[in-house]
Amino acid sequence: MAFNLLDLAKGYVTDAVIGKLAGNLGEDSSMLGKVVGAALPSLLGGVVNAGSSQGGLSAIMNAVNNSDDSLLDNLGDMLGDSDKSSGLMSMGSGILSSILGDKVGGIVSAISGLTGIGSGSTSSVLGFLAPVVMGILGKKVKSEGMSMSGLSDLLSSQKDIVSKALPAGLGDMLGFGNMMSSAKETIGNVTPSYSSNDAETGGFNWKPWLLGLLGLLALWLLFKRCSGETEAVAETASEAVSTVDTMATAVTDAAATLGASVEKALPGGMKLNVPDNGIESKLIGFIEDASKAVDKTTWFNFDRINFASGSSDLTPESAEQVKNIAEILKAYPKVKLKIGGYTDNVGDAKSNLKLSANRAATVMKAIVGNGIETGRLEAEGYGDQFPEGSNDTEEGRAQNRRIAIRVTEK
Repeated sequence: MAFNLLDLAKGYVTDAVIGKLAGNLGEDSSMLGKVVGAALPSLLGGVVNAGSSQGGLSAIMNAVNNSDDSLLDNLGDMLGDSDKSSGLMSMGSGILSSILGDKVGGIVSAISGLTGIGSGSTSSVLGFLAPVVMGILGKKVKSEGMSMSGLSDLLSSQKDIVSKALPAGLGDMLGFGNMMSSAKETIGNVTPSYSSNDAETGGFNWKPWLLGLLGLLALWLLFKRCSGETEAVAETASEAVSTVDTMATAVTDAAATLGASVEKALPGGMKLNVPDNGIESKLIGFIEDASKAVDKTTWFNFDRINFASGSSDLTPESAEQVKNIAEILKAYPKVKLKIGGYTDNVGDAKSNLKLSANRAATVMKAIVGNGIETGRLEAEGYGDQFPEGSNDTEEGRAQNRRIAIRVTEK
């Protein structure tokens, strides 16, 4: 029987495992199942693509050689132990970083946008899946004594399987653009409803997300069928379209909030490509505007920083924004910042205060790690104080779980 990495991985990541993972992350299990459904082929797509280069193949072989395939049969037990679960996801984060590099953030953002699940939980799901995939590959490679050449052939054999399951919006990012051409041709005659000046202003590019939503719809229907549900096809399709409509709205709203990517030239020649309404643009504008005085009420929220659920560990995709803030500080050497950490009101208030302080301190440490003097920064946690949204809704709680900065000197 031909080796099918995707099916093998699905066999280990059962509904029961997803349920435990959802409980650990504080997410709805059915929604997290959709994240897994999109994340698994995306991860495999990244691995297959990485295996096409010598450096990527070496990173995969290293991860495979260090893998522990015994975890495959104990996933449920590991998720039931907070220390083991955290260790597994931390290990996965390292694997993702070594194999996928700067693509991790894009994958997380795309899946989060498609499913409506926060980037933190999405990143944790990928971190969980990475050791599973490496364990399966490790079992195969070790049992057959494969060389790097053999591993390369094995990964190449998975291209067609992965391309059919891959959320289409991630095709180009993961090097599967040519494989998705037929899908693009299929929807090529669809006339979108959007403003005629979107292209001129660098507005939201709907095409990758439409492809992604169509791909997710196909996956959702497949999972419904495989799970043995017997609803009529028309009813199932109607539910799926409703789900996709909701996610499409969320994606559009998120894109509209941050705006188009613009180039910001900093003193000294450094240029940043950042969202027009992102924290970097707002911070630069405040620093350069002489009419804006330093005060204790003007805060700017990070928009692309995330943490592993329930911890102060930054996820890999956070590195870009941390580096951007450091570059801004280097360009304006007189500027000093205060970093504030905030949570929602779920759980113990003292624990939330500690978590918010730890997260603020982690961000400060990360900025210092990018070459900024400690004396230019300070960090404080405020717990569930100063909410920006209602803690009675998930949307409001998500707004309240944030990291912000304010200028203390400029």
